[in-house]
Amino acid sequence: MNNTEMDINWTDVACGSAASSWNGYTYQGKVAMYTMLCLINQIGAGNEDVNNYTLEIELFEDFCIKYKGDYYSIHQVKSYQDKETIGGYKATVLELLGKTIIQPSVKEASLHTAINIKEFTVENLKNDLIAYVPRKKKDLFNHFKKLLFEEGRFEGAWSKLNINQHDGKINVNRVVQVDEINNRIKEQLKIFLQNDTHRSPSSISVENLDYAYSNLLHTVNNLIADIHLKRQSDPVITFNKVLEILQSENVFNLTSETVASLLMDDLTTYFEEYCEEQGIDLELEEEKAKIWIHHIDVLKLLTPEDFVLICRKIAPNIKMKRSDSISIAEYKRLIDQHGVKQMLFECLFTFHHMLETATLKNDILLIKKNKVASLITLILNSGRNACSTVGKDIFNNFNNDESLLELLFEVETYINKSINEEYKGTITEVESDIDYKSREKFTGPKKIKFMDIKSAMEEFRSNE
Repeated sequence: MNNTEMDINWTDVACGSAASSWNGYTYQGKVAMYTMLCLINQIGAGNEDVNNYTLEIELFEDFCIKYKGDYYSIHQVKSYQDKETIGGYKATVLELLGKTIIQPSVKEASLHTAINIKEFTVENLKNDLIAYVPRKKKDLFNHFKKLLFEEGRFEGAWSKLNINQHDGKINVNRVVQVDEINNRIKEQLKIFLQNDTHRSPSSISVENLDYAYSNLLHTVNNLIADIHLKRQSDPVITFNKVLEILQSENVFNLTSETVASLLMDDLTTYFEEYCEEQGIDLELEEEKAKIWIHHIDVLKLLTPEDFVLICRKIAPNIKMKRSDSISIAEYKRLIDQHGVKQMLFECLFTFHHMLETATLKNDILLIKKNKVASLITLILNSGRNACSTVGKDIFNNFNNDESLLELLFEVETYINKSINEEYKGTITEVESDIDYKSREKFTGPKKIKFMDIKSAMEEFRSNE
C-alpha cells in the first residue's frame, strides 16, 4: 500500500458517500427500527447493557448498531423485488465486506432484502467481485478490492457477512417483504410489551399495538428529521430513547400525532408499492425522486392537525364523524390506496410544474390557472349517478365541517378519475364559531365542477 493510500481515512471516505434519503416511514427506516427492537428484546430491556447501544443512520452505512461508540454491526437494506440472484448485489456485498476490514470492531455485516436470494457458491461470487468494475465510489471500492483480494482478507470478512440468515449476532429476519415489515415491527413491539412487568396484559390489544407502533414511528421519524436537518450533530438514536418511548404511559394514546403518523405511513408505503408496480427506480430516475421528496417534505412541515386536514381535503367526499372516539380504521379511509396510486402519484408527476411552489396549507395539491383553482383528489367513483353521489357527499361535509369548508371554498374544480360534470348544491349552514358576517360568506348555492384526469392532462399540459 503506498503512502498516499495509508494517509487516507477510509472510514471518512465511506461516511462521505452516504446520502440522506430515507425516513422513519420508508422500508429502510422500518428495517432499521425492526432490527433495533429485535436486539432490545434479545438483550432484555431490564439489562443495563442496553443503554450502551445506539442506532446510527445513513453515515457509515444505511444504518449501523454501535456499542459504547464503536461499530458493532453494519447494515444495508435493498427493497428490490426482481433481484433474486447474488449477482444483483455485487456492489453491496463488496462494500459490506470492505467496511468490516476498515472498521475491525464490526462483529457482523447484514444484507437485508425484500426477497430471498437464490443459493450461490462463495467461489463464484468471489470471482465476480474480483472482476467487478465499480461505476460509483471508485476509489473506495478499488481500495476494498485491494484489501480483500491482494491482501488476502476475504475469508475473514466473509465470516462476518449475513445474507438470508435469521440467526447471527442479532437474531433478526434479514428477508422481509415490503408488505410484511409493519407486522414484523408489531410482533417485536408485542414481545417487548409482554415482557414489560409494569404493563397489564389486558392493555396489549391489537388497537393499542397500532397506537404504540404509530407513536414510535412518529418519534423515530422526528429524530431522523432532526439528524437530516443537522439539529443533532451525531446521527444516532439511543436505545435508551426508544425504551423511554415504549415505557411511557402515553405510548397507547390516540393523538393527532398518532393519526398523522399512521396516515403518513400509509402514504409512504403506497408510494413504495406504486414505484415497484410501475417499475420506477428512484435511484436511477433522479427527477422523479426529486419531485417526490419535494412534496413529501412539504407535507412533513405541516402540523399533525393540518396534515390530517390535507388528507381530508383530497378525500372531500369521505364523511368523518365529529367525535373523540373515531377509530384508526375510519381515519385510514382518507388515504385509499387505489385513489392514492391512480390519482395522487400520477398527478404529482404529471403536474409537478404547477404544484411545486405551493407551501401554504390552502395551496397544497391545488392547481391554479386563469384564477381557477383545481384540486387533485382521490375520487375514483364512476357510473351514471357518480356525480350526484359524490356531489351530495361533498356538500354534506361542507355543511358539517367548517374547517374543511374554509379549506375548499375557493376550489372550483375537483380532478378525479372518471367524472366530467357539474354539480349544484347548497350550503345551508356552517357549524362553527366564526362570526355571522364570515358565516354569511359561505352560505347559499354553490356550483362545483368535476374534471376527469384525462381532461386535466389536456388542460394543464397544453401550456407547459
